Amino acid sequence: KQRYDAMIFLHVLEHLHAPEACLRAFLPFLADDGVLMGGAPTIPKLVADFGYEKRLARKAKPYGHVSVMSPERIELFAEQAQMVVSFLSGAYFMRNTGRGIENSRLWLRLNLAFGALFPSLGSEVYFALRR
Repeated sequence: KQRYDAMIFLHVLEHLHAPEACLRAFLPFLADDGVLMGGAPTIPKLVADFGYEKRLARKAKPYGHVSVMSPERIELFAEQAQMVVSFLSGAYFMRNTGRGIENSRLWLRLNLAFGALFPSLGSEVYFALRR
């Protein structure tokens, strides 16, 4: 059976009705020292728990977002799959596309710091899981 050192689920999980089931289906193909990485838009778990995911799925266009990924959901999956979260962070607080501030070192550092401190607010969550 073919095994892989790394599997990347970048902006895939939010399009699936059962993202955890998808990840579990791929785990037998992950090498013992492999890493499962991904990223998805995020919202706070509290918002997701109040029916946001059901509303999102009802209104989704074909191939649209139907699942809500939160840091807590990723951590729960890791625990259930007996994996360790080796990286978990938000990406940014706010984009200012097309503006010079996007090229500012300070802007980049502030956005990354915000994402690390508050991974479920404002943007996307990125993760790396290991066995």
